[in-house]
Amino acid sequence: VGTLRPPLADVLRRCGRRLPCSRCSLSPSPSLPPLLSLRGGSDEPGGEDGAAERSEHVDGAAMDDWAEVAQALEEMRRELKVHVTTADIDAELEQRLWACTHLKVLVITGGTLERLPPGIAALRELSTLIVSGNALVSLPAALAELPNLRVLEAEDNSLAALPDAGGGWPALEVLNVARNQLTSLAPIASAEHLLTLKADGNALEDATSLPIKGWLRLKTLSLGDNKLTVLPPEIGKLVHLEALDVHNNLLKVLPLELSELKDKTLKALSFDGNPLEDHNRLTKIMSKGKKPIKDLLDYLRSKHAAAAKVLE
Repeated sequence: VGTLRPPLADVLRRCGRRLPCSRCSLSPSPSLPPLLSLRGGSDEPGGEDGAAERSEHVDGAAMDDWAEVAQALEEMRRELKVHVTTADIDAELEQRLWACTHLKVLVITGGTLERLPPGIAALRELSTLIVSGNALVSLPAALAELPNLRVLEAEDNSLAALPDAGGGWPALEVLNVARNQLTSLAPIASAEHLLTLKADGNALEDATSLPIKGWLRLKTLSLGDNKLTVLPPEIGKLVHLEALDVHNNLLKVLPLELSELKDKTLKALSFDGNPLEDHNRLTKIMSKGKKPIKDLLDYLRSKHAAAAKVLE
């Protein structure tokens, strides 16, 4: 790898196999290769062929990642950003990464990562995980069990489903899974502390994919560019809702239960690009008047009252 200048060389030596680090979660172990071997390289001389093979694995980006993780361990950092350019996290890097048990914020970039290892369960202090812009096809169930995870950003991936962990997501407040391939948000039904949910650009179709009744604290709900044909009536129970975006779906009607929302609380409402039966009337209401949201809710209230009379 060449000669490293202090203090980085010192950090790498102490967090490697042979020298213990007083503040590091890892203890010296013969089963772990030294940190300087990076992505599968060997510690022993291997001639020209061995050197060529090692240089193929040990590029500048890999070196930076190992250095960042080593320094995070040494300095007990609470925030760490790692750039991964492979489909899986290297096994050696993974062991050291999950040893950073003091982390509160973890950002993984690179655009190629397809799987997030279940070992992330070791990061019990983690409050923010950002894995946006990768190639993730799934997320480990262990994420739903992290007791302090408040923010999960995973937009622009290839997620077909979210982890289904029953009563999981005990602290989740912000979830951004926009531009994936999700057909249901049912796995996060138990996220009762959810404040912001962004799931634009997925494949959500019906009310059963939206377990809204469990998200009574929700303030922002963004569901644009899906295939929703209806919104669940429970949406009227979201009394703290400040912004609702359902543009570019397949909605023919807005649920009359929307009229139960408070116009003093709801500040933003977008429903453009839907084949609404009373589209012209709704558009006119929203484009004129000093208080368009109040006027729209009043309109829905009058329709709700009329429907109730018919049922009597």
